[in-house]
Amino acid sequence: VEVASLAANLGVSGEVMKVLMYASPSFIRAAIDEMTKMSGSVDTYLSEQMGLTLETRARLQSELLY
Repeated sequence: VEVASLAANLGVSGEVMKVLMYASPSFIRAAIDEMTKMSGSVDTYLSEQMGLTLETRARLQSELLY
């Protein structure tokens, strides 16, 4: 998957996409742990703290998770 194309589809910058795609597993785990600590779940964090709609969260999930 081309980073620029994926970033454009998700509405984020290429730099943000690179950080997300190439983050170490320990960094990702720490981020998930912090989101869960703050909001109870990643989904709630993305909704309440980041303001992402259900549609945007579903698109992120389909594009980024296998």
